[in-house]
Amino acid sequence: KKDLNDTHGIEELQNLMDLMVTAGYSNYLQFDISIVRGLSYYTGAVFEVNSPEKQHRAICGGGRYDSLLSAYGGETVPAVGFGFGDVVVLDVLKELQRFPELPRTLDYTIIPFAAEQVGIALKIAAELRSQGSTVDCNFSMKKIKKTMQQANESGAKNTILLFPDELAEDKVVIRDMQLHEQKPIKITDLISSAE
Repeated sequence: KKDLNDTHGIEELQNLMDLMVTAGYSNYLQFDISIVRGLSYYTGAVFEVNSPEKQHRAICGGGRYDSLLSAYGGETVPAVGFGFGDVVVLDVLKELQRFPELPRTLDYTIIPFAAEQVGIALKIAAELRSQGSTVDCNFSMKKIKKTMQQANESGAKNTILLFPDELAEDKVVIRDMQLHEQKPIKITDLISSAE
């Protein structure tokens, strides 16, 4: 049975608010007794974090839970936690222009044409990435016209084609997607040219 005259919770909230004022966070806090988190494991203060624009629902919310771990067989450990929605965070960052659009550059798209070429495609990709190149692999195994169209749409600067005849000589065909020129090249030369 709870004691209705117990002011421990009020004192705890007052201490928390005093601590936040002392720490310099008072401009970012608003006490709101109407906030109710929907989970019954909270044992103390609960909170929500909102966008300064206030156009979105809470970015994140959480609170104090002293008994959650013991409810699942662990020790009783006082804890504070929160959860957030990635879509809301992304929307707020875009709205506040804190999420700059970064140009996507793709140095190479590697296109194998048979399942047995996937291993060598992955090996070449790993070696190029270790040299600092950005690499994508197209494992769709579609006809060359379709895969070249996909490579062009991806914005890749170069496409590496794994044709069986060239692979038999430890070579690949590299195609410059802007100049529309292609040539066979030894795999070792390709890797060293990416340095």
